[in-house]
Order: sequence, then C-alpha cells, then structure tokens
Amino acid sequence: DLQCADALGEFAPTLRYDAIAVTGALARMPEHFRHWLAPGGRLFAVCGDGPAMAALRITRLGEEEFLEESLFETVLDYLDGAQPTARFDL
Repeated sequence: DLQCADALGEFAPTLRYDAIAVTGALARMPEHFRHWLAPGGRLFAVCGDGPAMAALRITRLGEEEFLEESLFETVLDYLDGAQPTARFDL
C-alpha cells in the first residue's frame, strides 16, 4: 500500500509501513514517525540545521527498539511546519 500524505498534518495511519521516505528536511524527528514502522521497517529522513543536516536511516528492530544511522551530510529545504525554532541573537 503506497500512500503520500502530509505527515506533519492530520495523517493518522492505521497501518505500519515497511518503508517511509520523508521528502523534505525536519529540524527534529517527530517521535511518532518511528511508530509508523513495521518491525524490520526503515525510515529515511534528513534532520537538523543547515548547512550540515544528517541523512538518517532508522530501522525498527522490535516493538520499542530502533537503530538510527547517520548516512551522510546534506542540506534540503524544510517541510512546511518543520523549520527550526527561531533563536534569539544579540
């Protein structure tokens, strides 16, 4: 089952997925993204602050066990609503 959705919106899947690809950067990985994975499933996302964001692969090993691997550094545009919080600069 292939689905395209706004994962930061009101997307509330009833299925668990073998593969999830997040197609824009996230300042921080929402915890619930991990729980959309089936056991053995993999999630790819780019997280962090530019100009050096981490391309991550997260694999669900068990019900509450995940392996997170940083694959390489890159930079992408943020998803709408996933930008970092503005910082106060003097």
